[in-house]
Amino acid sequence: AVDRTINCVILQSKSADNKLSFKIICCDYVRNIEVADKKLDFELLPITNINETVMRERERSATEAARTSAIKIGVGVSKWAQDLFYALDRYYPSRWDGDSIMVLDEIKVDPPYGVENCYAIQTSRNNHFLNQVLKIIEGHKKRTQRN
Repeated sequence: AVDRTINCVILQSKSADNKLSFKIICCDYVRNIEVADKKLDFELLPITNINETVMRERERSATEAARTSAIKIGVGVSKWAQDLFYALDRYYPSRWDGDSIMVLDEIKVDPPYGVENCYAIQTSRNNHFLNQVLKIIEGHKKRTQRN
């Protein structure tokens, strides 16, 4: 169905267990519509009221999730470095600082991302935490060398 008020095409499908799902596609992104199988049995249903508050919240939530996911991707780093980032981030909140990995803003791992390139920003208070991060780096290195 097409909803001109929100400029969207709404597609409904039914799964094998009879659960309905909907896809909402902005008309601005539709270039062409082509029926692939003319034998499909479908009916056009009228559009019921859409709760705009719920729709906006889902959009906000999806946008926030996409942003959060995108900032965890390093720019210009190797696959090994990205996999190490994910390993560190699994245990401690981490972020990219250029091509360096910052763990809880207290530990920095510089390229080429070995234990010798890992150090605490304030050495006196983070030795235990540094040792934990070093163990994760060593474990990641051992796992990737086995494969």
